[in-house]
Amino acid sequence: MMELKGAEDGGGDQYRDWGWKTFLHFERHLKVSHGYASIRDVSNPRPQHMDRMESFFLAETLKYLYLLQDPKRQIRPDTHVFNAAISACEKGGQWDKALRLLGQMGEMGCRPTAVTYGAAISACEKGRQWEKALALL
Repeated sequence: MMELKGAEDGGGDQYRDWGWKTFLHFERHLKVSHGYASIRDVSNPRPQHMDRMESFFLAETLKYLYLLQDPKRQIRPDTHVFNAAISACEKGGQWDKALRLLGQMGEMGCRPTAVTYGAAISACEKGRQWEKALALL
């Protein structure tokens, strides 16, 4: 899925290593007694925790780090995973990747929902692709 190369073609191990190191840094710097805190200023060498955990941290960030550790892709993405990925593309201004993911859903046996289409349309809107957004209606 997406453009992540698997271990069989030499790219996956590096991404898995980066993902694991990222997770370890989250554990070291963000973990608090009841979850994971936000940091007020990431450029500060002595960061201060904020008393909040962003909703996307569990729903998207940790989920992707978990999926990244599955080298044989035994974990099959479902509609929720696709929705999160399309939403991330929308937030990152990657309308073309959002539409590519939407197309891949059918190939993977996943059925798009209103949330899926909403995120894809929003990605097109942010990318000034109004014609593509209208085509999704």
